[in-house]
Amino acid sequence: MKRFRTLVLVAIITVASLTISTQAVEPARYYKHLDVRVQIDPTYRSTFGTSSFAQATTDFGWAAEAFEREWSLMLDASIVHIYNTPASYCSSKTTMCTDAVCGSPCVNDDTTSIHHKNDLKNFYHIANTYQLGSYDLNVALFAARFCRVGTTHGGGSLGLAWLNGAYVTTTNTTNYTEIQRVRFIQHELSHCFGCTDNIIDNPCSAGDCIMKGSYDTVPLSLHTRNIWCNNCHADFNVNAH
Repeated sequence: MKRFRTLVLVAIITVASLTISTQAVEPARYYKHLDVRVQIDPTYRSTFGTSSFAQATTDFGWAAEAFEREWSLMLDASIVHIYNTPASYCSSKTTMCTDAVCGSPCVNDDTTSIHHKNDLKNFYHIANTYQLGSYDLNVALFAARFCRVGTTHGGGSLGLAWLNGAYVTTTNTTNYTEIQRVRFIQHELSHCFGCTDNIIDNPCSAGDCIMKGSYDTVPLSLHTRNIWCNNCHADFNVNAH
């Protein structure tokens, strides 16, 4: 549910000495609040154990900071548990999916009875099972190594979100560092606000950008404010939700 809040810094007058403080006065800043349901599935809980709730809170908090600092978007998270996701039925959730291990064929939808880690299968499960209700965005954190069928079938999908959509799925296995897991969330959330992948017909401009896969290993601070290149900055639609 969208909410707006204004922050105003004012000058301080000291009556006793009849002097005025030289503290800077900032113009009013309007913060747009979005309610985000952050879901942790059984694969996430089995990976992070009793620290699952705290880990999800920390990782999403880091991911949200850039949106607050650069766009005045407050992504207010509610962490919730979910159950019975397709990925949770896979016996080898943290290994790369192959036809040899999981059988064939894999299908990019929710109809196949095998390949429980297919990212589209899990994405559609989340989007079709959990209506937004009062939430503006829905982010599902998994700790399964997703697969997908492209030109070939293989593992390595890190997350999924539609352009200007409201649903996000990401992988958060311990194969990746915390900064990488945070970058995956930031990348997919950026899709929700109109940013595309670094593709031939809409490439990123020069410099580091969260929409480049190579950015996942750029050793920038998690406090970095602007993680978007000039092109993606222009595409970002703060009013998408």
